[in-house]
Amino acid sequence: MPFYEEPNYAPFYADDLAAEDISPLRDFVQKQVKELLGEHLAGSTAYRAARALEMSVGAQIDELGLWFNDEEPETLTNRLRAWNMVIFSVWPWEGVDDFDATRWRLIRHRDIEGDLRSARHRVRELEARAEKLRAELDDH
Repeated sequence: MPFYEEPNYAPFYADDLAAEDISPLRDFVQKQVKELLGEHLAGSTAYRAARALEMSVGAQIDELGLWFNDEEPETLTNRLRAWNMVIFSVWPWEGVDDFDATRWRLIRHRDIEGDLRSARHRVRELEARAEKLRAELDDH
């Protein structure tokens, strides 16, 4: 799998995520950090960076776990935000063994209704631009 400049977007929504999605992310990060720690001397800059990664991404994953208690819009918004923070932290590993490139993607919307609202808004904006262009052409 190739490494991209930014994470890919998911064909699913925040309400499609489950608490079971957390453990594979945690396990993956722990495996990567363990390898890094094993490659560098304790106290070295690289070792400290690996520990910082372990703690910061671990905290992000812990926060993600807080947002699976219900499917309310605010909870889904927080789930989406927390998920995307974790994904931004792990996506540089895309292409390595155990990286789930199908699942570990950014999410754009809380649910299908949010996606539809966004699409309708984009259509209205395009229609307004087209109408403006038509009016400008008619004036000429």
